[in-house]
Amino acid sequence: MTKLGRILIADDEEIFLNSMVDLLRREGYECGCAPDAIVAAELLRSNDYDLLIADIKMEGNFELEFIQDLPQIAAGMPVILVTGHPSLKTAIQSVQLPVVAYLVKPFEFKELLEQVQKSIKDYLFFKPVRNIKKEKNISNLRDLLSEFVQKMNSFLTSMMGHTQLLIIKMMDQETKKDLGKVIEEAEQVSQMFKDLVNHMKKWRPRKEVVNLNDLIERTLEGKALRLSWKRIRLVEELAPSLPSTLADPKQIQQVLFCLINHAEETITESHGFGEIRVGTHVTDGQIEVVVSDDGPGITEENLPRVFDPFFTTKGKVTGLGLSISHDMIIQHGGTLKVESKWGKGETFVISLPIHEIKGEKKIDREKCVERNFRGLKGLLIDDDLRIVNLVSKYLNQEGYEMETAAEVKTALSIIEGKDFDFVICDIKMPEMGGGDFYRVVKEKRPSLTDRIIFLTGDTLGDETRTFIDSVTNPLIEKPFQLSELNEGITKVVSRKGSSPLPGQAGAKDEVRILEGTQNER
Repeated sequence: MTKLGRILIADDEEIFLNSMVDLLRREGYECGCAPDAIVAAELLRSNDYDLLIADIKMEGNFELEFIQDLPQIAAGMPVILVTGHPSLKTAIQSVQLPVVAYLVKPFEFKELLEQVQKSIKDYLFFKPVRNIKKEKNISNLRDLLSEFVQKMNSFLTSMMGHTQLLIIKMMDQETKKDLGKVIEEAEQVSQMFKDLVNHMKKWRPRKEVVNLNDLIERTLEGKALRLSWKRIRLVEELAPSLPSTLADPKQIQQVLFCLINHAEETITESHGFGEIRVGTHVTDGQIEVVVSDDGPGITEENLPRVFDPFFTTKGKVTGLGLSISHDMIIQHGGTLKVESKWGKGETFVISLPIHEIKGEKKIDREKCVERNFRGLKGLLIDDDLRIVNLVSKYLNQEGYEMETAAEVKTALSIIEGKDFDFVICDIKMPEMGGGDFYRVVKEKRPSLTDRIIFLTGDTLGDETRTFIDSVTNPLIEKPFQLSELNEGITKVVSRKGSSPLPGQAGAKDEVRILEGTQNER
């Protein structure tokens, strides 16, 4: 079992000390013991702990002198003070010290555990940032930033996922709207990190045959409801029988999100309501995707700078989204252009080459979506228990039969005696990671390799990128929408089964206005 954190408990009451150690170890924490502040200080100097639980009335800490000296012993270390002799003096002193909780004995273990979980989570989250100050070699900054981004992505995944689960349960539309706003804000934070990562180190496109109409429909379905709440109408104008192209669907979807979000921001900041139109057509042997809005448009002065890195007229964004989108389309052998006049809205045009496959069959997407995957058996592997709990809960609700493992060694033991229809595996984990799991499975259970879906929040890691570039398995980047799990499962199960994946939209010769549905996830 992966340890959740390392805790040092300092208390001169032997019974209390031993009982706290026993209870916290049962919860998955690694614990050290100290009978007084003097021993505790030595242990902190020679070991790496994530939290200190300290009694007040013990040798070396009667006046909280141990806690006052703590920044010099273990900088940034959070402290939970416990005492059977509370006083106004120590309570006031604790406010000025790195004390995150002040608990009076006797207390419920549940109360302590809640403080422990929160304190360690916050400490580990900011630990890479604190370490930057200690690093003398600036070349290590990328590694620290990579770790920071990975942890941020995991936290955002948990927050967004549980909010999505709440939305599903809620009946009150105002509450749904408020929860939707939480997801929207979290997505903006996530996008800022993605933009920063993509600017520092670009992902190589993982190209496959894509029908853009189908991809656009899935993308817009995720935006329609929230746009309708902002009085923005979303209109589809998709050409019938659109040919396929060769593209990375994740990257193209990211570009579409960027253009739609850009249009949403300009409309909201100008007159607060409006219309966004998304259309497709074929021109001069190229597929064109057109995203236009009726916002204020772009001034003649700013138009040539739209795709420049960090250029923005809006203070709350990074100014990287359009620049990164432009680079992504160039990597696909296409172009991204903008047309605008001040006061008359904006029009972005994506051009991509046609990629036809001889004998390609047109697939009815609606029939594919209706396929019933309930009862399929899945294995989830992730060392982050928050992700394990979230993903397994959601997929069990969706009708899948899930088993979980917190480490690769456990997962390898599980698959020796059981068959699974799909596996969802995190890439970066202690000891053995997703790449190690893949290589062992390829050798011992080769039929399972194509049914592995990889998760990662390590978007800056060189090893992660090298591994992902070497395989064709679906990749879901943290944080993700829960619906992406279903899409990934559909893809790998369809490889295994006889029925094809939803990949081609049926002919549509009409304009669709997407108002959003109240049941949208």
